[in-house]
Amino acid sequence: MLLSIDGGATKTLAIIMDDNTLELKGVGISGPSNLTTKKFTSSIRNINLAVSRALRESDQNIDSIDNGIFGIAGIGDSKEMTQRGEESIKEKFGRDDFQAMNDGGPAYYLANIEEDGIVFAGGTGSVIFIRKRGKMKRLGGWNWFVGDDGSASWIARRALNLALMEYDGLVPGRELVREIEKHFGNEFREAIAYIDRTQDKREVASFAPVVSKLASEGYQLPNKVLDESAEYVSMVLNKLKETFNSPFRISILGGTMLAGRNYIDRIRNKVGHPINVYFGFHVAIGGLIILSKMKGEKIDFKTRDNLVKQLNERILNKDPKVLKEYLNISNPLAIANSDF
Repeated sequence: MLLSIDGGATKTLAIIMDDNTLELKGVGISGPSNLTTKKFTSSIRNINLAVSRALRESDQNIDSIDNGIFGIAGIGDSKEMTQRGEESIKEKFGRDDFQAMNDGGPAYYLANIEEDGIVFAGGTGSVIFIRKRGKMKRLGGWNWFVGDDGSASWIARRALNLALMEYDGLVPGRELVREIEKHFGNEFREAIAYIDRTQDKREVASFAPVVSKLASEGYQLPNKVLDESAEYVSMVLNKLKETFNSPFRISILGGTMLAGRNYIDRIRNKVGHPINVYFGFHVAIGGLIILSKMKGEKIDFKTRDNLVKQLNERILNKDPKVLKEYLNISNPLAIANSDF
């Protein structure tokens, strides 16, 4: 049995796979586990909770796991955070053989396995990976105050900025003001004051699906936000693809892909190259690919696609409240009908 965990600013997802049959046996979901936040203890607790739920669903215990990998945001960002994260994970589960790494590694392996190419990961934040001749380089991923362009937190932050203009009567419309009041449960000025006071990246990013919904309904300013996000992603992909002289793959993944085909097509229309698309919760599959490689076994693209299909089916069987709270999935049909 193999265990793979993907943890970030919004959710932690653990999956268990029978490495003999390549069948997913259990999936556990919990809250955020980005180790760079001030809530380190809470992050470790959420990692443990996701693993416990996956073990329960698969009718396994931690001793029956042959190997595990923890792809957690924050690990690899600094020596101190990496050491603290690795030690905490090994202490929590009592397993020195479990691997800990930044979530970017599994994200790349999910999308492109070991082929050269580009991966743009747009979730709560955003980060880019480029692999050439087997060497990986990371770009972006700075932080949500000055960076994370194109991500859910960026989309929400830009929409909040335009809502201020709506409120002041500088641009037409009132839809963003109305939806902010509804989403944050307060009068507009009070909602903005609360956001400014708490500066909670995850909570701000939770407004991004509302922006996508408004855009799909034809509202001008939300569509402007998605246009700007797609423009940034396209600029990155077009710039990086110029550096390749040999065949390569381009993939985009993350929670922002829940915005749907309309958003994805905006990117594809600006990039003259095939683009593969994955959701953020798929990243844990990349960890399984890495673990299989460590065992001397290789998961090919066909097998990877089968694992993605299995995970989609298991996600759709989860409580809609869980999907909404941890994965920002308000409409599970977005997963069922996805064919990007």
